Amino acid sequence: MTSKRELQLSLFHLHSIVNDISTILNALIQGVPVSEDLFRPIHKYIIIRTCAFYDEVEHQFLKLAKSDEIRYKKLENIYSYILSERNKYFPDIYNIRNYALAHNYRIRSGNNYHSIFENQLHFTIPKSASEISVNIHLMDSFLSAIKWLYPEIHAIMEENLAVPTENTGLDMFDEHSFQIVMREISDKIQRLADENI
Repeated sequence: MTSKRELQLSLFHLHSIVNDISTILNALIQGVPVSEDLFRPIHKYIIIRTCAFYDEVEHQFLKLAKSDEIRYKKLENIYSYILSERNKYFPDIYNIRNYALAHNYRIRSGNNYHSIFENQLHFTIPKSASEISVNIHLMDSFLSAIKWLYPEIHAIMEENLAVPTENTGLDMFDEHSFQIVMREISDKIQRLADENI
């Protein structure tokens, strides 16, 4: 039997992803200056997080939600529609994640890997602010469906979920010590490269 806590956690993951992407989009829409060099990694992050959303839905939330068959069937139908819309507008979102972002810019063909820079590849993915807005709307629509169909999960999530901080590490370096550490690393690499083998 699936616990409400497991559903809560999965739902929290989904909300976190949408909030991350929405925060970025809102900053862009409000005119926060972002250079092209900075936008490229931000855009890559949006694509990776979008795939993470759909992975969480398929590999966690939907599996956990099966215990209530009537609501699950409705949610499954809604999700199928959302997937068809995503695939209609952004059919290559997983391809670019798999080929360009998560696997070293290489496409596997048999036992060989080919650079994507040697081939003209065209991926249909959300690129502009309006396309990213549609992308977010699709994900947010699924969250709304969960809220309609599983209101008790939302209520419990808001009351009982201990929200982990995203930065759980300690600050290891002050504003000057990081430069010393980086210099030590560079010096060690230089010594290793200069050694006679």
